[in-house]
Amino acid sequence: MTKFYLQVQQVENKCLFQLTWNHNQKITAELFYPDKIIADYKIWQRIYHNFYSQELRGKVINIGVVAPPPVDWQAELVQAEAKLLYEFHQWLRSKELYDIRSILTANNSAHSNLAGNNINHLKTSKSQDIPVDIFISCSNLELARLPWESWEISTQFSDRKLRIVRQPIHIQQSLKPIQRSPGKVRILAIFGDDSGLNFEKEKQAILALKNLFKLI
Repeated sequence: MTKFYLQVQQVENKCLFQLTWNHNQKITAELFYPDKIIADYKIWQRIYHNFYSQELRGKVINIGVVAPPPVDWQAELVQAEAKLLYEFHQWLRSKELYDIRSILTANNSAHSNLAGNNINHLKTSKSQDIPVDIFISCSNLELARLPWESWEISTQFSDRKLRIVRQPIHIQQSLKPIQRSPGKVRILAIFGDDSGLNFEKEKQAILALKNLFKLI
């Protein structure tokens, strides 16, 4: 299964996209830095906080005071989210990203060349059940906060599933495998008043472990 690694880095007032796969294949593209989209995100974030703070806050009864008409924060939130996603998708549809989109949306055929660019399409698996993994890393927090999981490129994959995974742009050190003692299992138990709750399935699951592990 091919894995794609997409790095998005800010270079002055531009964004550098670099897509790598199969260890030695790479393609880059440049886009303008999405200042307007970043601003739309901050507006959405402010409305999001206002909406949920109003929803969780108790109602205040005003006596003898004419209160201003309440703000429909839910409607404001829906509009802000729609505007943010629209601008974000339009940005990712830019012609500068055409070759990268073509690589990611390669169909299940043999390798073919993109005209004028001499870039090979990927030969993907014949199985439509195998997902396509895209690991995205961003150089700053503003870019990382953008809704990459909603990238509409996933709709171009016929029946294939697209999985977007976020990862740090720089990994300081490799993870060491955790050594576990074989044949033993630890169970975290939380005790409290059952209040008529049915824990029969939980009890059966714990009893089933007796045949597999030595409980400690």
